[in-house]
Amino acid sequence: MFKNWLRGALSVAMIAGFAGTAGAVGLAGNYHETNGIIINIPQNQPLVACDAASENARCHFKQQAYFGQGAGNTTAPQAGVLGAASIVGDPRAVGDAFELPPGFMNQTKTQDAQVLGNVAIYLVTSFMASAPGTERVDYGGGANPDTRQFAQRAFSVGNVNAHGQNNGLATTDPNYEYRQAINTTVTDTFNGGLERVTVTYKGGSGFSGTASLLLDGGGDLYIGGPNIDALVTAPNAAPIIGLNPLGDGIAGNPVTRNGAGWNYVITGGQAPGTVKGFGIGLGITHDIMPGGPCTSTAAPALPEGCNIVDGFASNGFFLFNLPSATSAKHLYAWTTGTVSITRQGTRMAGAATIQDTNTMVGDGHDSTSAFATGLRRNVGLVAGSYSKRTDGTGSQQINAQLSGMNLVFTPEPASAAALLAGVGLLGTMAVRRGRR
Repeated sequence: MFKNWLRGALSVAMIAGFAGTAGAVGLAGNYHETNGIIINIPQNQPLVACDAASENARCHFKQQAYFGQGAGNTTAPQAGVLGAASIVGDPRAVGDAFELPPGFMNQTKTQDAQVLGNVAIYLVTSFMASAPGTERVDYGGGANPDTRQFAQRAFSVGNVNAHGQNNGLATTDPNYEYRQAINTTVTDTFNGGLERVTVTYKGGSGFSGTASLLLDGGGDLYIGGPNIDALVTAPNAAPIIGLNPLGDGIAGNPVTRNGAGWNYVITGGQAPGTVKGFGIGLGITHDIMPGGPCTSTAAPALPEGCNIVDGFASNGFFLFNLPSATSAKHLYAWTTGTVSITRQGTRMAGAATIQDTNTMVGDGHDSTSAFATGLRRNVGLVAGSYSKRTDGTGSQQINAQLSGMNLVFTPEPASAAALLAGVGLLGTMAVRRGRR
């Protein structure tokens, strides 16, 4: 699978061209977004285990706990959105400032994925992912290189205009906010205090910046399993399958996802979904899941072909719609330190009320290592965010997200060789480290 990702990255490199400019440096990049416990962008299953102590900003710890208990895991998608470019200047020392070329990491790909051990069972997506963006989409927007600049920052209440800690706004703007210290904790509540979130930034020596992750396209998220079957009491109605559309449904309208500012707020929406029954008690003979449900709770998905939904649109007995929703997403900056997010929410499980706690942690880094033609710099950046979601029934929830980006700067003596070696190193991060 990684060869296909690498092929796309090399295409980007060849399109950009290489003149072999003296003093130029090759840049290779790789990022993904962790959206809650089950969904990643890109969603290339199966996830691979990784070492949280390794220099891999895409290696995220995730835990979902009920009643204060629950096992966590540290994983990453097999590969992120890849890209490569040749940059002018030489930011290969730890702490050196740099500016990311706009859109140098990008991917257009159709993916499907079986989801294990969750009410979500199957994903089919077709997205264009790109980073970094050149504009801030709210508050006037406009092309602004501040959204792509990374440097050592001095965070304090007396230094409110430092790059990377505000939203590019005047201090008099009502939407102005800034990061007050290297170690910063943000708390927020929703739904009358029943939903709570804590976002903590820690360490990293203040190296930070803002750079938007963009996403365009859409897809389908299918839900099913015993908990969904239990929603319908009619005899022999199961299996019950629900479809939730993903994306904003507007082609050519990339949406800012993460990393664009400090408490930078964007708004979004979700179209209504559909729930259908596919049981013989409803007169349905179509086999909606030919491979049956997955019995494995960890990769690989077994039995082969399990959880794959086929023919939903043209078959089934309509039961009810899933509500539409609107959201306000709070984005925070990139850092080479540690970002941890804990979301606590009150949920209903049948007639019971439970406390659902989700925790995500990612670690950045900034280091150098030896390379055949000179020093190589390895930078890992992480950024947190959370969404306040209100659906059409008035139900309110907070959902958290965590993004990770690995960057490799290599000397480029006369050609693309060093740059391509950097891309290869990112492949090692995605695959080899997952095998530890």
